[in-house]
Amino acid sequence: MIRPTNFKIVKINNALMDYECQRLIDLYKNEKVEFMNDFYGFDIEYINLRVEDIIHDLTGIDVIYQEPIYISKSADIGVKEPTRADAWEDTNPIIKQYGNRVFTFMAFLTEGEIHFPQINLKHKAKVGDGLVWNNVIESGRVLDSINQVSNDTYYIKRWVREKPFI
Repeated sequence: MIRPTNFKIVKINNALMDYECQRLIDLYKNEKVEFMNDFYGFDIEYINLRVEDIIHDLTGIDVIYQEPIYISKSADIGVKEPTRADAWEDTNPIIKQYGNRVFTFMAFLTEGEIHFPQINLKHKAKVGDGLVWNNVIESGRVLDSINQVSNDTYYIKRWVREKPFI
């Protein structure tokens, strides 16, 4: 896989529909599902396939490189949310087996904002909006892989690896 040469972020308006966002929130809240790596019904499978297609269309990378969808909720209002890393330096042993997380897909299940502090970029999103960005560039340098999601926000993420994730 060839790494991108520079940082790029792409917004997808209405990547998910309102009822799909609510279904994923319910799955997270009621069934305590964080990683979608099992069969949770045909509606969830349809959402999963749509996300796979969006990522493939924007990156050109086969689905075998995609991790399962991760469903999360940021900290409650008033609680400081920790920053999260979407990629690691090439020297990190975690990337030996599957490679680094080259791309991140994120969809907001509720309104929210994501902040990339290293490049001072903030992005507000509506319910269902999606973002795709690359985490590393050709030189092996990790870009702004640290990000922070606004308080009390539900979202999903799916990462694309350099090696097949099976």
